Amino acid sequence: MLALPPRYAFRSSLATGGSACVDAVFDHARGEAVALKRPRPEAGEAARAALAREFWALTAFAHPHLVAAHDFLTLPDGTPAFTMAWLPTPFPAGPQPEAAIRGWLPGLLDALGALHRAGLVHGDLRAENLAFTADGACVLLDLGHLAPAGAWDGAGSLAGLTT
Repeated sequence: MLALPPRYAFRSSLATGGSACVDAVFDHARGEAVALKRPRPEAGEAARAALAREFWALTAFAHPHLVAAHDFLTLPDGTPAFTMAWLPTPFPAGPQPEAAIRGWLPGLLDALGALHRAGLVHGDLRAENLAFTADGACVLLDLGHLAPAGAWDGAGSLAGLTT
């Protein structure tokens, strides 16, 4: 099982990507469940650096349609990690009704616009990186591929998003 500082209690694994893992943990200091993102054990220094950049970008933007970052921490084994809001409602599978899209798309576009105005691209826009708040607002997750617009290498994805 994942070793955590005493402030946190492991709940479940949520996702594992190419360079990072996300777990649901209970944060005793906050009194709520949060998501904890950490590099995969076999990931190198580039993944650790990307994790730190993602945390600082999320704290710098503090946008209502970007996931809220909480704390940067070091796990007992020396692995860096950060906590963020846990949004348990994933993007629904399959086609979305036009009325639903019209409801959540402006917020998503506003979040992307904030990144673009700062000269950044998300780099991995896909359904798996979207979630919804309890009131139905769409929130953009996973800024792990965030890069300056001119430096983006196209390694991310636009998969699954169609017009």
